Amino acid sequence: MTAADITGQPKRPPRKSDGQPATPKMLSDLDGLLKALPLGPDEQREENERTILTWLAGDEWAGTRGQVQTVTSQVESFISAAEGDVERAASDMWTRYAEVTGEHADA
Repeated sequence: MTAADITGQPKRPPRKSDGQPATPKMLSDLDGLLKALPLGPDEQREENERTILTWLAGDEWAGTRGQVQTVTSQVESFISAAEGDVERAASDMWTRYAEVTGEHADA
């Protein structure tokens, strides 16, 4: 299952950079984006971040350039759709996660 299958977005060909590790700046930017979202209580935050990363990456999280670009783009889309309201973006993200996986996160 790919991120496109999970999120309902159109499939695109694999990125040439999928196997290359993301740069420290890419990872830092994604980390900052995730830290802006209320992803649950502190004791669950790390697990919730891993859940989001794996879900949006569409595969086991490895921190590749392709995964970071995909996840960053999708998180930004949730925030944009919520008009910058990070609480609503996180809520919408968990709602969509539950819809496509049949699982409910503990956020």
